[in-house]
This record gives sequence, structure tokens and C-alpha cells, in this order.
Amino acid sequence: MDVKNTSKDKFDKLGYVAARRQLRKLRVNSKRLVDSLFAGNYRSVFKGPGLEFQEVRQYVFGDDVRFIDWNVSSRLQDTYCKIFNEEREVSLMFLLDISSSMTCALNSSKIKLLQEVFALLGFAALNNGDKVGSVAFDEELKWYTPAKTGSQHFLGQLKNLLTASQNTTISGTELANALKVTAETMKKRGICIILSDFKTDNYWAELSFLARRHEVIAIRLEDALDEVFPPIGYLAIKDAEEGQLMHFYPLSKKFQQNYQGYWETLSTTWKHNCNKHGIRTLSLRSSDDVSQCILAFLRKRRY
Repeated sequence: MDVKNTSKDKFDKLGYVAARRQLRKLRVNSKRLVDSLFAGNYRSVFKGPGLEFQEVRQYVFGDDVRFIDWNVSSRLQDTYCKIFNEEREVSLMFLLDISSSMTCALNSSKIKLLQEVFALLGFAALNNGDKVGSVAFDEELKWYTPAKTGSQHFLGQLKNLLTASQNTTISGTELANALKVTAETMKKRGICIILSDFKTDNYWAELSFLARRHEVIAIRLEDALDEVFPPIGYLAIKDAEEGQLMHFYPLSKKFQQNYQGYWETLSTTWKHNCNKHGIRTLSLRSSDDVSQCILAFLRKRRY
């Protein structure tokens, strides 16, 4: 298996400077949000892969009610709780979709959304001493970076993402291969976070296999065009991934109904299939307050 460990810059000097500027902005904004909002919520949600029993002590407010020892509580006529030492080390592997449906001009808000989510969760992991790795893909694997600790390791991945996001080459989406590589290379149980618009198919077998070995969180990235198409006149659109030229008349009421119905059905089916495989889902739109949506997801995920 030929897997790249780093991504080389293929862009001009102006693109590099823009990526550096964006990197600084993401770093400052993300660290501020992590310090103010995410720290406690992150630690309570992304736990290590194992727990070792330590002792039984009286329950105090804030203890996990799932660990109440009812036998001891009944015998001593008070509430007692089991205390565990957590295996602290957590490995987070991000699967990053940088295909044309994410990066083309019409959908540029999606790749910005992906960058923001990756930065937020990555810096939260960094702040907690966890390992962060990534797999970036379009119709082929762009890079695979093993999960490691350290700020420079993560910043290198974020820089690779920012530069790769500027690529205007038409490309499809091969999520199945990225899932397969992740399953083959992650030997120890960890958490896999997929950031994609999931505009592809034939990946459910690989996703199901990965979910049996690791915890998988699927974050679906959407923008306004995934809900309502702009009511403009006759339009010829070239498919960003297939290169096929298609003709539409968006002013047609039937077109708008079919368009909206198609994406609603696709989203509902996707959520149903994820639930069936035990995969937690989160849908984010470009108009959402990303930090608040992720915070709400983390709080809900505790229970």
C-alpha cells in the first residue's frame, strides 16, 4: 500500500501566503474558543479506550451516575460510586474530504467549514494532550498522517489542509478507500471523525467495518445550495466531479420541489444508515455557529 505521509506545496507564492494568514487566524480563533468553551466538555466526552477500577467512595455531585454501586449503597444506607482510573491516551483520526464538491467556487463555504471544525476539535485535542492524525482524500488518497501528540504535528496537518484546499483541479470522491486505509493503519481503538458532504456512494461496507473497531463520528457539511437552488433563469452547469455538462431551468416550481426533495431524502437516508451502524452524526451548515453546534453535540454525547 503506497501511502503519502506528507503533502507537498503545489501552489504559487500568493497561495502560500494566503494559507499562512488563514492558519494564523484559525489558530487564534480556535484556541480562544477551546480555552473558553471546550476544555471541560471535551475531557468529559473523549475518554480513553479503557477504565481500571480504583475504589468505591461516597457519591459527590458531578460523579457519573452510571458508576453508582447499588449493592454498596444499599448496604451502607448512602450513595456510593465506583471510581476508575482512565487510560488517558486518546487517538483522534480525522478523515478530510477535499474533493471538488467541497472546494469548488459554488461550495467554497463547505471547505471553510471543514477547516474550522478540524481546527476547533484538533486544538481541543491538543489542549488535552491527545494524539491527532488525518487522512485527506478526493478521488485518491492525498496524505495519511499518523496520530501523534504535539502542536507542530497538528499545525503541519492544518497547513497541508489549507494549501490543498486551494487546488482547483476537478476531482471525485473516494471515501471508501480512505475508510479502508484508516481501518488498516489504526491498530489501537480510537475515535474517527469524518468531515465530508458525503456526496458519494459505495462506502457503507468500509464504514461499517471501521465502526466495529473504532468509535466513528460522521459530520455532514452542508451549505445553502444543498437546500434551495437560487431561482435564476436557464442554467448550464458542469459537474465538479464528473465533468458532465447539465442543463436546468431553476425558475421552474417543479425543479425546485424535486431539488429540495432529493437532498432531504438523501440526508434522511444517510442519517438512518449511520444510526443502523452505531455511528453518531452531526449536520453542520455554513450559516451555523460552528462552536455552539459542536458544544451542544459534545454535551449531548456525554449521555
